[in-house]
Amino acid sequence: MLLLHASTFPKTTSLDGKWLYHTQQLTRSSHYVYQFEGNEPSMLLPSNWYKQGENHAGIMWFQRRINLKDLPLASHHFLTFTGVDYLCDIWVNGQYVGSHEGYFQTFSFDITPYLHRGDNSIKVKVNSPLENYPEHYSLHKTLLRGIFSHHDTRPGGAWSAEGQDKNSGGIWNHISIQSYQDYRFLKLRATPHILKNKVSLDIDVNLTKLTQKSHASFLYYTHKSVQNPLLKVTLTPSNFKGKIFSKDFKIKDQNNIHLHLMLKEAKLWYTHDRGFPHLYTLKLQLANTQIHQEIGFKSLTQNQKKIYLLNGAPLYLKGTNYISSQYMSEMDEKALKKDLELMKDAHINTIRVHAHIEPKRFYTLCDKMGFLVWQDYNLQWGYIQSEAFQKEAIKQAKEMVDMLYNHPSIYVWSMHNEPPWNSEWMKWKYPDYNASINKKLDDA
Repeated sequence: MLLLHASTFPKTTSLDGKWLYHTQQLTRSSHYVYQFEGNEPSMLLPSNWYKQGENHAGIMWFQRRINLKDLPLASHHFLTFTGVDYLCDIWVNGQYVGSHEGYFQTFSFDITPYLHRGDNSIKVKVNSPLENYPEHYSLHKTLLRGIFSHHDTRPGGAWSAEGQDKNSGGIWNHISIQSYQDYRFLKLRATPHILKNKVSLDIDVNLTKLTQKSHASFLYYTHKSVQNPLLKVTLTPSNFKGKIFSKDFKIKDQNNIHLHLMLKEAKLWYTHDRGFPHLYTLKLQLANTQIHQEIGFKSLTQNQKKIYLLNGAPLYLKGTNYISSQYMSEMDEKALKKDLELMKDAHINTIRVHAHIEPKRFYTLCDKMGFLVWQDYNLQWGYIQSEAFQKEAIKQAKEMVDMLYNHPSIYVWSMHNEPPWNSEWMKWKYPDYNASINKKLDDA
């Protein structure tokens, strides 16, 4: 019997590092699964594969082995990805686990039932395909990749046959296994309302109570859960010295939890040119499980003259358009910070993230350094008109908002960059262009 000592969860086991890989050159059945032999080359992940010397559009296979003894003793282990461009399928020990679409989201799968004692194999199929290439793809795109499949900043430009060259595919952001015991928090949302000398804070979070299970080949853990534990909420200044706020809540086991705090004399978040970007670390802890998120409090409104007011004071927006790179893996915190420092020197206080989503570390830096962010969605120019595409676009839009909801730097969302409009030149470039399509959308 394995005994688990008191500790705080989740625990993170990084899977960054060398993975074996295989570039699939031939067209195969959708049911085909590549079998690694162990002599394949290795790639250092996370990385866009083009940055590792692989100029490939299509499917690439990755494999890494882990030993169960290298994981913490816990009831559930979630294989977690924070960025895969664009489609992926996952197997553990030869058993299919699940799939995902979209390049920017964090997503995870409970792989506990697939693990066994000793060595375990994790296999990932990544598919970063071309659009309908090259004919008219810019008007009929099917993938939600924004500037990564069609834009002036692409290596081959926006309109040439080479516009999709040097593909951005890959497992470009961190990979880990998140291990949990009794509970798992998800989708933490903190919504501040600025009042006179205080902040009214609404907190919403999803809570899952995890069941204790044993496996045919091993016991995950033996643990006596705390009965009716208190949910402790703490707000601690993270970049300044100030008042700490805390409160305990009695809750029943439920999926959706709503909490409310009144924070007297809480410090507000400002842009770097109008004050100091005060930030707090919000932590929720239930028994030995916690979740934390850095947040800030601001109000941004417009008066009758359309002048922006940040926390009630006039703010002149001085902005720029921004695409850090066509290959997100090369933009680590140091590289992003250098760009932001240059913007600060140029007296910029507002950044439009143009037709894509940056790594989450970018928004964290904007919070800390006092920049406002105009956030575009992944829709760039033209797309197919289908119910399936519309459903996926709405799904990913919600995931973008969930991902960035708590960042005080975000001040506006823009959902489509340059949707095709009625222009003379489109009539010869796109013989099937329907000039009334946007009017139909407006009427709807």
